[in-house]
Amino acid sequence: MHRNCLKIASLVIISGCATWSKPDVKSDWAALSQASSLDCRDLPLLPEDLRIDKVRVLESSGPSLMLEVTSRKGVKNFYHLAFRKMGDLSPQNLVRLPVGLDGTFMGAGISGKKTVFVVHTLVKDKPYFQVRDLATNALISQISTKLKVFELGAWTLTDDKLFALVREDKTDEATDDQPYQQIEIPIHSDKGTQVVVSHVVGNQVATFSDAQKKRWILSIDRGLSSSKKDPRFKVTPWMAGKKEAAVEVDEKGPIESWNFLESDKGLSLAYIKGDSLLWENTSLEVTGLATSDPFSKQAQASINLSRVHVAQPLLAGNAKETLVFLPQWLDHEISVAGYRYNGAELASIGYLGVFKEGSAFEQAFYHEPSEKFYLLSRFNSSAVARFSLCEVEQ
Repeated sequence: MHRNCLKIASLVIISGCATWSKPDVKSDWAALSQASSLDCRDLPLLPEDLRIDKVRVLESSGPSLMLEVTSRKGVKNFYHLAFRKMGDLSPQNLVRLPVGLDGTFMGAGISGKKTVFVVHTLVKDKPYFQVRDLATNALISQISTKLKVFELGAWTLTDDKLFALVREDKTDEATDDQPYQQIEIPIHSDKGTQVVVSHVVGNQVATFSDAQKKRWILSIDRGLSSSKKDPRFKVTPWMAGKKEAAVEVDEKGPIESWNFLESDKGLSLAYIKGDSLLWENTSLEVTGLATSDPFSKQAQASINLSRVHVAQPLLAGNAKETLVFLPQWLDHEISVAGYRYNGAELASIGYLGVFKEGSAFEQAFYHEPSEKFYLLSRFNSSAVARFSLCEVEQ
């Protein structure tokens, strides 16, 4: 039996191994017998490379994939992988992008007629941001910075700027407790970057533009203060001053995990309400938000979840539709429930794949060249992380 193992990354660690045909299952969970098979392919490696450390989905270029890889000699390499179909996921289609031993990915996107990417690297032991051509690796611009070691959060590259959230990696403090720094990097200029230290903290944030092209940051206030005990999604203006108030999307009750999508259809917010580990009043909620301040709720759909554990919801969409993927497991066996979000309704598209222990999902996305939806996942094989891509038939 041919098998492609996957990893499903979420706030709750779950794992699985998808197959071309369904594997033997141990539980009588009905979802396993109903689940469709998935076509899954491992992302390629060159013989001289040991492992893939990170995969970035470059939404504006296909999407295509940026792979951060460690070689067998311990050297970090960057590769760009564009594809039109699953058969293109092969080593000969990997485009090497040498950026230096200390290169850190910052973002990528289309600027003018070029697809570019931005890295943080050391030049003669001094830190710089470099803007490079994704097709030729040619250096477009280089900007000096004081930022040395950091963790990259949400980022977006527009026509002339990269907007990124980063946190400093301090040895005496937990990274999750660090506030984000908001960075703007010009694409076609060597002028200095603009940096503002934000008060946004936590494991997850998102950035987006409103209908007037103004940028915002979406995060969650877990409701730990005495005056606000319920969690609230906070929308904060980009580069806001301390006196600028955040907009709140009020939501009462515990929120286990969440995700956000900015697409041609608008802004969609998906979250798990309740406690799926304890099976306490759990539901999947998907909310459409207005594209202008104060980002009011336009429509909301809900699915009750009973006697199943779930992970972070994944969102993907195009101009016609928005899909929601919800990894869930029972008795150490996993499937992914798929839904089509139609404003006030979540219409089921069935269970997708059967998974076993050892893995976790990374991201879902729509791929315009193949007109398909994909699930990106990773798994551990002999203690080395490997990544896979699954094509979703809907």
